[in-house]
Amino acid sequence: MRRFLVLPVWAVFLVTLAFSLFSARVASTVYDADFYKRHLAEQDVYGFALGDLASAAIEQPPDYVLEGLGYHPVDALGLSTAQVVDALNAAFPREWVQRQAEGAIDRTIGYLNRDSDDLDIVVAIDERVPAVTRELKSLFTGPRLHRLALEQYAAAEVDEALGQGATPFGVSLENEDVVAAIGRSVPPDWVDKHAAAIIDESSAYLSGRQDTMELRLPLYERADAAAEELKALFAEADFDGAQLAWHIGYDLASRIPAAVDMPFGVSLAGAEVVEAAVGGLSGPWLVQQARLAAAAAAPYVVGIADGFRAEIPAIEVRAAALGAVEALTWARLEARLAALPACAEGETPFRAGAPAPNELPRCLPSGMGADTLSRMMDVDVAGDVERLVGANFPGSVEYTQADLRRGMGGEDSPSVRGMDRLRGLMSDGWTYTDEALLEDWAGEEGSGVYDLRAALSGGWQFTLDDLEELTASEDGGTGAAGVLEQLRSVPVGSAWLTLVLVVALAAMLAAAGLLGGQSRRGRLAWASATLASASFVLLMVFALSVGPAFQNALGEIHAEATASADSPAAKLAAEKVVDVAQAMARDFSGGLTLNALWLFLAGALAFGLSFLRVGALRSSPGGC
Repeated sequence: MRRFLVLPVWAVFLVTLAFSLFSARVASTVYDADFYKRHLAEQDVYGFALGDLASAAIEQPPDYVLEGLGYHPVDALGLSTAQVVDALNAAFPREWVQRQAEGAIDRTIGYLNRDSDDLDIVVAIDERVPAVTRELKSLFTGPRLHRLALEQYAAAEVDEALGQGATPFGVSLENEDVVAAIGRSVPPDWVDKHAAAIIDESSAYLSGRQDTMELRLPLYERADAAAEELKALFAEADFDGAQLAWHIGYDLASRIPAAVDMPFGVSLAGAEVVEAAVGGLSGPWLVQQARLAAAAAAPYVVGIADGFRAEIPAIEVRAAALGAVEALTWARLEARLAALPACAEGETPFRAGAPAPNELPRCLPSGMGADTLSRMMDVDVAGDVERLVGANFPGSVEYTQADLRRGMGGEDSPSVRGMDRLRGLMSDGWTYTDEALLEDWAGEEGSGVYDLRAALSGGWQFTLDDLEELTASEDGGTGAAGVLEQLRSVPVGSAWLTLVLVVALAAMLAAAGLLGGQSRRGRLAWASATLASASFVLLMVFALSVGPAFQNALGEIHAEATASADSPAAKLAAEKVVDVAQAMARDFSGGLTLNALWLFLAGALAFGLSFLRVGALRSSPGGC
């Protein structure tokens, strides 16, 4: 009966031993910072993050980055992936990254083990600000930045401006020519110098070394060069001339009466006179004058001058313009004559037989054309045009910034607004302050800026509240902070729990020995057999169930994570995380199996030794 009672003792011992082994393994892994640090180092997580993972992220950035910029930033700079990765490793060396990560692990596990009451992780990113500044200068200065500014920013701005259609004086410009002129106006060495200054200024502000920030790009230093480049463009470009012709007509319309009454009953509307005069202007002359006016306007366009005035001499085209009006007058007069009724038999076209001054014939003689009749009349169309129109024809036409703006569509047109934006940039320069940064930064009252400055000046700090905010679920479920708190409440590895388990296991082994054996040797055999058999069962369970179960679960996680990864970098990161988790799971389950094996061997050895001792006593003299 006593030996039969060993069975429930053995069952309780089996469960208690399993809990003890599991608890001890959890204490030496999950609650041990060295466990994580060792596996991260063995799996070369730091080298992977700064090497393969960084390369994948650089070669194919997330879609939202490409969509936001419209181009690949690294390719646009003319950099190779290796160059960017080298800069990243120089700014954040592997040893520094490992030291910061291991410090975070120590603080997290210390909080988990109740060594500290607060989770306060500090990453000393402020230590790397000088190195980051240096590497940014190496990447974002030099010819590649100048090329990026021209090909990506300037080209897009020029495309938009030319696409609006209305250009000064109707000039036709090619995007490539304008971008090349901008590149000559703002040379690489100038861009290089100010880009370095901008990086230094922003670094000093964000790292807390100064309380204000003013990023300046003094484009006014290059305004004179820009004006000369614009003049050179105008000198080579094709001009329409229509815009200038319209302006001359606009000026002439203000001088000509609404109606011009010529002799012989011919009347011309002022608009007809203006149209005829402008139509008589020479196309090459209009282009030539537009080119000269454009050169005069160049300083205004680039913001050097507040206005300009170009005098367009009209004397040399006066005769052609009046000739066009004269031709219109002759055509109108001949049309009136051709419309006269035919003279009756014996009827003369003029009352007195000969034309009186300014007398219009009353009929058209048979066989006489209107042109012949007009020659009979005392007609001086040229003199009349000179008297009535030529007296109002200007000797020169003034062209100012107001005319330029009107010709480009008016104050509210996109073309004029674009020109004004250029004028403002070139006259005042580009300025970006800390106040503008606070306005632009997402987050209430610019908190993101303050958080970044705090991190770059005193290190990045991560607390339990941050963890709760980061991982809190919308449905009110337990976040990572809650999980940590639950793990913290488990007394794994505590001295009193270890003592209780050891005492309980020893008591159960003693009970098995006392119930099963009748002598010291027999009790030892029953106790050791209990230990060996229970350890063997756990050895089989751990080896055949726990380890494979961990690996199968992680395999499913690996398949799901890689399938859902939306970029090569995300896929690599998921694979690496699962690889590290699998190594930790193997270590965990392998340790369980090994501990069970050692206990089995200890129990089997004790059991074997107990029998060897009994046999030796029986064979000795006087033995029983």
